[in-house]
Amino acid sequence: MEKFRWCFIGVGGLSNRVARQLLPSGRHEIVSCYRRNKAKNEEWAKKFHSKAYESAKEAILAPGVDAVYVVTPHSNHLEYAKLALSLGKPVLVEKPFAVSEKEAKELFDYAKEKNLYISEAMWTFYSPVAQKVAEWVKSGRLGKIRKAEGCFKVFYNVRGRMIDPMRAGGALLDLGVYPMTYMYRCFGKPKSMKCFPRVKNGIDYHETVELEYEGFTARVLAGFDGLLYKNYAVFAGENGILKVPEAHRTWHAYIKTKEGTEHVRFPTSYLHEFDVVSEDIKAGKLESELVPHQATLDVLSMMDECRQQMGVIYPFEKNN
Repeated sequence: MEKFRWCFIGVGGLSNRVARQLLPSGRHEIVSCYRRNKAKNEEWAKKFHSKAYESAKEAILAPGVDAVYVVTPHSNHLEYAKLALSLGKPVLVEKPFAVSEKEAKELFDYAKEKNLYISEAMWTFYSPVAQKVAEWVKSGRLGKIRKAEGCFKVFYNVRGRMIDPMRAGGALLDLGVYPMTYMYRCFGKPKSMKCFPRVKNGIDYHETVELEYEGFTARVLAGFDGLLYKNYAVFAGENGILKVPEAHRTWHAYIKTKEGTEHVRFPTSYLHEFDVVSEDIKAGKLESELVPHQATLDVLSMMDECRQQMGVIYPFEKNN
């Protein structure tokens, strides 16, 4: 079986985790990589049997590249994804796909113009478990919804890009995108929303978002200033309850109703996501069925609204 060959733009912590899952499978190869820090780029390339290039363009155009994975800070997604498309390469862009709905629409329109595949690397919803959760909720098995809540809070000492306004830092884009996506996938866009944040030095450290739907209010909580790690999604209705522990990695979930309890399990992994995307690209698809363009646009529009209410405008957005 011929390996699918990737170019990695951005080689940091996440790219290490991804590479460690991809390469042992024998189905993927990382033939080129680029990072502005030359020494770290070469070190990463050596570790993962890739080849370091001195520019993103050279890495994208390296011999054999089938697709490009953009895993830079959020603020650079537009730049590098658009470069890859301009050079004729399909693209998988790490979440959040872009800083704003406006940027995402620019990328999707450009990909359509170039007749090329592009998708958000929202690994949660490449998982059959997350797809099943949305199916359970939308099927009405829980009856009338009374409670819906998604939470992703971390307690570690955040630093670097996560608290840097110039690199689109903040809890909403880094963590809140997961529970926000859950609520959207299960209920669509809300009628209205209210965001209650804690903002300091131009970025949000914590927020509670209330999403108003017909007959109930869903809550999204995100933050990296708490004392405890919390990561879950829960949906309760008149007929039962559905729980998703470790929701962003979504490897198992269960629903308990009057008819009994049903579990679903599947190992959510970067490998599964990359397998699906590579097969999409080889099949000539331009869009993922699991992570469609409209879902990415709608979730970003919800986060745009939240940022507007918080007054969080990144420095590089102020002249746009």
